[in-house]
Amino acid sequence: MKIKILVLFSILVFSSTLLSGQGMIIEPNAYVSVRNGGKLIITDATNGKLRIKSTSAGTGSLLVDNTAGSSLTVPSNNAYVERYLALAQWHYISSPLSNGLSGIFLMDYLRTSDQTATSGWAPYIASTTDPLDVMRGYAVWKPASNAAWQEVFNGNLNNGNLSINIGWLAGDWAGWHLVGNPYPCAIDLTTGVTWNNVESTAWFWNGSAGNYQAWPTNGINTGIYNGGTHPGIVPAMQGFYVHSTNATASLALTNASRVNTAQAFLKSTTDPHLIIRAQGYANSYFDVISVLFNPDATASYDQGYDAYKLYGLTEAPQLYTQINDTNVSCNSLPFGRADITIPMGFSCGVAGNYTLIADSLGTFDSNVAIMLEDLKLSITQSLRSNPVYNFSYATTDNSNRFLLHFDNPYFGISDLQSGPDLLQIYSYENFIYIRKTGTEPLIGKMSVYDLLGRELFTCNLSDALVSKYEVNLNEGYYIVKVISDEFATSKKVFIR
Repeated sequence: MKIKILVLFSILVFSSTLLSGQGMIIEPNAYVSVRNGGKLIITDATNGKLRIKSTSAGTGSLLVDNTAGSSLTVPSNNAYVERYLALAQWHYISSPLSNGLSGIFLMDYLRTSDQTATSGWAPYIASTTDPLDVMRGYAVWKPASNAAWQEVFNGNLNNGNLSINIGWLAGDWAGWHLVGNPYPCAIDLTTGVTWNNVESTAWFWNGSAGNYQAWPTNGINTGIYNGGTHPGIVPAMQGFYVHSTNATASLALTNASRVNTAQAFLKSTTDPHLIIRAQGYANSYFDVISVLFNPDATASYDQGYDAYKLYGLTEAPQLYTQINDTNVSCNSLPFGRADITIPMGFSCGVAGNYTLIADSLGTFDSNVAIMLEDLKLSITQSLRSNPVYNFSYATTDNSNRFLLHFDNPYFGISDLQSGPDLLQIYSYENFIYIRKTGTEPLIGKMSVYDLLGRELFTCNLSDALVSKYEVNLNEGYYIVKVISDEFATSKKVFIR
């Protein structure tokens, strides 16, 4: 006798086995996998239903793998996939059906992206009969007044190879598209994905942060700090942003992309990287950036390694570093010089007290100095000694307020040096920095010469952990000499 099948944990339909029943219910956080030629058949053509449940605790999952012979048979339009939505929040979703309609979100606010619109958004969808395009992402706001309505997709489940055209068009949001996972299970963006003229990076909305968190496939994602999860695993029906670079761009997925797990995996790397989180006290929103030193990256913007900064809520802190004049959330670059200085910016629509918290400092060699400079207050703090920096912020402050300094003595202090390694000399823009690497008082004189040996600037040294001197010279290379009673050292620097 055929029965209805209730899945509370997991079921594997394996090899050439057959599992059939009048109906099936997959409870939240339970999953069904049809693998290696297995077959799952719902037999009751009139009343047989496949229902995947969703609550605040999680969503069920169904995966039919890409092995020949693996199959799922459900009577037409008898697949029901629930999608739990928290009240009074934006959610990015994607339909798991080939024939989904906008009426699924009755009384909710529903729209999709539009790269040609000033706001980046298309008009709200008022009709209940608009098709929900496969792999298109949609933004949904569920008002508190609609708490009794449950969003349920009802139709034919997506399966097999799928793609969406997302070509670049001129506009305020040129190239930015909201797309989504079209399957009733999670997908892995590192497998079975074709990024055709699309950056291999995904930007996910984090409502708790009030910000987007980026994941470049070759970099360090900005979600790693928030719970240690790897957003390369995209949950069922989850929407996310991608950025196209050509008019003929497309994004394609295959069954090989699919994974049957609700648990994201960790992104590990042996490359040194820094994570910085910005948070305030007026609300619970936050933002996160990453800086990764990867020998395969360059100092320019690299698709799949770096990720543009997408701005979140006005009242949420916004943090970024810069690659040339481009603001990014994820910054990957080589550590090929003795010292590297990276501009870091901060802004928020709310004035108040804020905190920067540095993490992953242990991925660097212990001899690498990592310092934060506050240009507004002329304060330089060693993040190794104290990874927490507190500051007050006014909405009129220059957003390009901070510098990150990475100094590595193993890459050489100077080919002209004599004496002990008591200090390190480097430059940024038209400033020269001198950092003490010893504990002895620094007393002496600093002079700057052009390559012909002419002295252009001189001053007495400041005995501080990091001293900063503005030289206002023409762009080019110069020789910096530091002379004290105990030692003399020189370094070639570039002034911009």
